[in-house]
Amino acid sequence: MRMAVVLPKTQVEIYYQRFTTVFENEFAEIETEYIFYRDYKEAPGLIKDRQRDFDAIIFAGSASYFYTESQLKQETIWLYLPREGSAIYRALLLAYRRGWDITRLSFDTYEPDMLREAYEELGYDARSLNIHLCKGNLRSPDYNRFVLDFHQNLLSAGRVSGCITRLTTVANMMETQGIPFIFAHPTIDTVREQISFAQKLAVARRDSWGQIAVMLVNVAMPLDYSVLVSADYSIEMDRLRMANHVHRFANLIRGMAMEQGASAYVIVSTMELLEAQTEVYRSLPLIDWLEKECPYTISVGIGCGESVYEAHRMAALALRKCTRRKRSCAFVQFPDGTGLFIRRDSSITAERSVMDEWQETAVASGLSVSTIYRLAELINRKQTDTMTAQEIADGLHINRRSADRLIEKLEAAGRASVTGRELSGKKGRPTRIVQLFLKL
Repeated sequence: MRMAVVLPKTQVEIYYQRFTTVFENEFAEIETEYIFYRDYKEAPGLIKDRQRDFDAIIFAGSASYFYTESQLKQETIWLYLPREGSAIYRALLLAYRRGWDITRLSFDTYEPDMLREAYEELGYDARSLNIHLCKGNLRSPDYNRFVLDFHQNLLSAGRVSGCITRLTTVANMMETQGIPFIFAHPTIDTVREQISFAQKLAVARRDSWGQIAVMLVNVAMPLDYSVLVSADYSIEMDRLRMANHVHRFANLIRGMAMEQGASAYVIVSTMELLEAQTEVYRSLPLIDWLEKECPYTISVGIGCGESVYEAHRMAALALRKCTRRKRSCAFVQFPDGTGLFIRRDSSITAERSVMDEWQETAVASGLSVSTIYRLAELINRKQTDTMTAQEIADGLHINRRSADRLIEKLEAAGRASVTGRELSGKKGRPTRIVQLFLKL
């Protein structure tokens, strides 16, 4: 197998050394060629007549990938190093150590949701942030200049304390002009995962000459972490089980699975293998597996195309159609604009009736399905639907005040009733005795 890596001549210690280290130590069987450019606009000309020499081409940067995609027809597998949260955390930590106000920064090439998630993980309220994100056209030949002006203007106006970029050319221009910046470079794990991804895609393409298939799997995890501790053991176990099922399905279709955050996954394979496993879209066992384990809404968007990028774009369109349904489903989107929902197995209808009731209870009470699920688990453990507010607090590992708020929401929705009060000890306020009306 032969691969090419298209990368900048600058930032050698980051890109070239990381790629060579991973290839030599973990993928020695892959023959590798490094193709260097000074400016990302050189990339199309460098690979124009050489694509068929390689089983896969990995672009070190997204700008070189998208610009090449706008100039050339893809003839082999193309991938680029994705934006990852770990690079954001590293950049924010470095900015904090430099004394920057990390609530006042400018970024480029990142998605708003990824930045918001990173800040929330660090304990920042999105409403307190004054961050700026550059929204330019990655396929434009003037993109680097546009991004540089974006950062420079914000800094000159005193609206940011520093700049964070993922673009090597922009980083070099900032360094030359003395602009305070941090280069959010990819981690060595990202390099390793993308090489492995390219290798599996190449193998799948050799074995099956169909179109590329991308599956985007989204799990609607609970949002009410103020009531349920976000590091709760049962939620972490749910995540582990979900990841296991995703990788299990990926193995069935000889694909590659990657996690994207706590509740989203990407699977890449070929349409031929996916059609064989789903009986040409008659059923999708992955949703059934996930639903039997976890009480969340599962959305699966499936796209196909001649390139990973095209298939991913189709999958994103399919996923949006699924999420609008607000119930577990899967949709296949084809490049010609047609698509279809994958039919569900009627044998699991009875199993879903409990889930449907939990979802209705969640909507009526304003709580998440996860909260309702954990209350049902508590009832099952105690073998009674009547307990005190303190017992509910202890059983869910939350404080008494949170348990009282939870009971009030369920009572207002008609899913709970206070049947009495119990006084523990000679002092202290009495705790309510509550009957919960939840289907098991």
